[in-house]
Amino acid sequence: MKVKLLTKTQNMLDIVYTGARTCYNAGGPIGLWFDVCNIATDKKKNLIDKVFKSGHLSTSEHAYFTFAIEGISRACSHQLVRHRHCSFSQQSQRYVEIKEKQGELYDLLHCFPIDEKIAKMKEIAEKYFVDVNDNNYYGYVHCLWQYTSRIECGEKPEDARNSLPNATKTNIVVSMNLRELIHLCNERLCTRAQGEIRQLVKEMVAQVIKDEEWLKKRSDHKQKPLNIYELHLGSWRTNSENTHLSTRRVFAVSRRSTI
Repeated sequence: MKVKLLTKTQNMLDIVYTGARTCYNAGGPIGLWFDVCNIATDKKKNLIDKVFKSGHLSTSEHAYFTFAIEGISRACSHQLVRHRHCSFSQQSQRYVEIKEKQGELYDLLHCFPIDEKIAKMKEIAEKYFVDVNDNNYYGYVHCLWQYTSRIECGEKPEDARNSLPNATKTNIVVSMNLRELIHLCNERLCTRAQGEIRQLVKEMVAQVIKDEEWLKKRSDHKQKPLNIYELHLGSWRTNSENTHLSTRRVFAVSRRSTI
């Protein structure tokens, strides 16, 4: 995958600080903005940290980022676009057709000498799919052959794409504010997050903190297991042996704690 930070809010620290300071200052934001250059950087960071830790994250919504992302799987992009308060522009499988010849793919699958066939099939698979290895390259090329065969039979690419797996590569441009980036980190840097999107968010964060070092502590504080979608009842508490309680035991413990 390739990730590039195309643009971001300039003077980000000063803008977020001005927004945060306005909430707790009798004066106006215009005066604060013109005076912000005279305030020590550490003082700005300390105020922002205090405001963020209190849960007052609306002040972070004044900062924006736009990323260009290439070569991630559709499985990864499907996870990314589930996040709210973002803008997405993704490569279309309706208007962007995979240009491979059905007959040549058939020959690869059935006719070529084995050594030459493997090398060529891997080359084609790596062009269109992620994480190609010895165990899956043949299946990927077979999916391509089905896709091209359906198009040659008169189907439109938007229908033939049903034959393509979630590992198909895609490109996307995404814009989000700082609050959503923090939320994205909380969810997708968790060690239980799927590997590809975790790597994607790491790349995004690395490019952000390259210029905005003050954001580092806001992006890596959830690098541990996190139940993203649900809390299993048995994981609520462990016993003295550090194993999860049974459902019956959980109810017994919770009943005693409420008496």
